[in-house]
Amino acid sequence: MGFSVFEVLAEFRVEDGIVMPVDGVYSVYVNGSYVSSLVMSPCYVSEAVIGFLVGSGVVGSLSDIIGVSIGDGNVDVSCKGPVRPVRLYVDDCVGFIESGGFVKSRVRVDRGLVEGVVSDFMSRLDRFHGVQATGLYDLSSNNAVIAFDVSRFMSIAKALGYALTRGFSLDKSIAVASGRVSGDLVSMIARLGIPILVGFKSILYSGFKYSILLGVTLILYRGGELRILSYPERIST
Repeated sequence: MGFSVFEVLAEFRVEDGIVMPVDGVYSVYVNGSYVSSLVMSPCYVSEAVIGFLVGSGVVGSLSDIIGVSIGDGNVDVSCKGPVRPVRLYVDDCVGFIESGGFVKSRVRVDRGLVEGVVSDFMSRLDRFHGVQATGLYDLSSNNAVIAFDVSRFMSIAKALGYALTRGFSLDKSIAVASGRVSGDLVSMIARLGIPILVGFKSILYSGFKYSILLGVTLILYRGGELRILSYPERIST
């Protein structure tokens, strides 16, 4: 199965011949109230904020977001419906996300297709250094997005925001993460109904535990092999 892949790229600058990823801090306000400060690459900020707000449960769904306005270090979001009054600071190491809903997807995916997704994702990583990446592969439309960012957390937020605003069928999608898989990442995946997550570098115990609690098929790719850690019934051999 061939995918049409869009890459959400990070921003880089060159100083003294050294290529450096650019990062910035954005304060997010929803209906005038401060919600969070997010560290990310200064591009696709709107998608990142949308993915963060929906994925973390600050707002209920994409349809609750009326508009996003980006200023100098500030992002103002207008929403309808209830807004969860939390204050979160999220960077590459810090992130607490309330548990999402249980994933009830009955999708079944051939193991070879998962291996093909992993191969495509890996082929795109070596061009960039100092950034993390998250891929979302929609099995129903064959569309995919790979988001690169200085933060593993914001790479998933950007991928989710892009997918939400482009009509991806997330309940029929595979997520792939280059960074460590922690509980907050699994929670975001689960909240949006994504049934399968593949991790590369490492899986934290919180990530494994949340995958069990929230119904996510968690797969570790290591040494050229896929190891299915939870809900193996979604993967056919």
